[in-house]
Amino acid sequence: MAGRPRKRLAEDKRRALQVLAVNPGGVTVGVLLFGHGFKLQMLNNLVRAKLAKRYRLTVRAYGRPTGVTVTYMKILAAGRKAIEE
Repeated sequence: MAGRPRKRLAEDKRRALQVLAVNPGGVTVGVLLFGHGFKLQMLNNLVRAKLAKRYRLTVRAYGRPTGVTVTYMKILAAGRKAIEE
């Protein structure tokens, strides 16, 4: 019995996952939005589909928190698998 066929990734989603794949430490959402021209809604869809994860880090200066938070995205194993297909 065959499983349900997988949908092919849209080109912008595939490109976003490829950017995340070559940056193992993650990429800031700002770079994805402004540097690569991705739409926030599309990035949110990658997170909802569990192809990528989003996390926040507080910037520290001299060992003390600055109150500035930066949001990063990283690719998940399912995202790597999706770009291989």
